[in-house]
Amino acid sequence: MLTTRMPESLRKIAALAPDFLKTTVSEGSFAALATHLHGVTFNNIDGKVCEPALMQVIINRQSSGKGCVDTPIECINEDLMKHDDADRLREDEWKRNNPSGSKKKAFPTDIYVQICQSDMTHAGFVNRLMQCHRNGERPVFVHMVELDEITALSTNGKNEVTRI
Repeated sequence: MLTTRMPESLRKIAALAPDFLKTTVSEGSFAALATHLHGVTFNNIDGKVCEPALMQVIINRQSSGKGCVDTPIECINEDLMKHDDADRLREDEWKRNNPSGSKKKAFPTDIYVQICQSDMTHAGFVNRLMQCHRNGERPVFVHMVELDEITALSTNGKNEVTRI
């Protein structure tokens, strides 16, 4: 069985899941784990040094247990969420103190948010990417719960303009 061959950390992540969902939970956690691999590099097959960039897609019928990865992802990203909450508060305070049209103080360069919502505007998402890049080329994590959120990325319909 696959779970007996998994590393201890992945076994612990999937420990509370039913046996038939253990593989899904461990595989679905890869992208969240990769968010913590800041600064980790490897040699690609073509000889270039790369950082891991992961995307995990779990597709199945409704009510099939796809949400079983939500809790492990929240646990894995708990420390990032705490940091992001603090930086979001700092960002909101800066916005309150610098209303549009007034002489603005420079935006703090040490603010970055790694966990983004899936319904951000393109400009907002690019801003988050630039913040993370400026603060040590940190990876960004986006959790899309439904397949229509992913398919909306490839369409140009007017209803999907605010999707990243």
